[in-house]
Amino acid sequence: MRSDPLRNLDGLRVGVRVSLRVVSADGAADRLGLVLDLDDSTITVEDRAGRVHVIPRQDVRIAKRVPTVARGRNPLHADPTQLRSLAQDATLTAPDPTVTAPDEVRYWVARLCDIVDHLDDSGVTPPPGQADTATHAARGASRGLVNGEWAAFQLADADALTPLAAWAARRNARNVVLTSALPDSVLDDLKLIRLTG
Repeated sequence: MRSDPLRNLDGLRVGVRVSLRVVSADGAADRLGLVLDLDDSTITVEDRAGRVHVIPRQDVRIAKRVPTVARGRNPLHADPTQLRSLAQDATLTAPDPTVTAPDEVRYWVARLCDIVDHLDDSGVTPPPGQADTATHAARGASRGLVNGEWAAFQLADADALTPLAAWAARRNARNVVLTSALPDSVLDDLKLIRLTG
């Protein structure tokens, strides 16, 4: 009996990108896509064109993970003034009420690939006033938006970072700038870099 190449694939889960060699009665084909669903009999992937393929696991001959979150430019090379402006977008929640002057707000940046390795954005919801999560998202009291290659978050809870980062990366963002009232030590542990200058 043939072994299942998906069974031994490290890190296989919904939200990661895989490359599959599939052999069925229709012939051989390669599939590269984002895993949408996975069970004991099938794997469902979405390709770059948005087509969904439900593939019987017995038809998969070769499987490997490929980079899921693209590596962005160095966020420390971006214009700090523009990043601060993005992080203060009015669609994010109101600034921390304990901050009395704009120069007291702390900003943090990161490449999304350094903080998340999958695109499973099922943990986010539309924020109040939004019909969907196309450009804005919420996770509890935390909020996010995507603007081109950049995402901006207002992080109220450390547990919200991974789902919001996956959501932003799924929308082709590469980097994030955020504000947060969480302690610096918590933000350091989350692999975020304090924006200075």
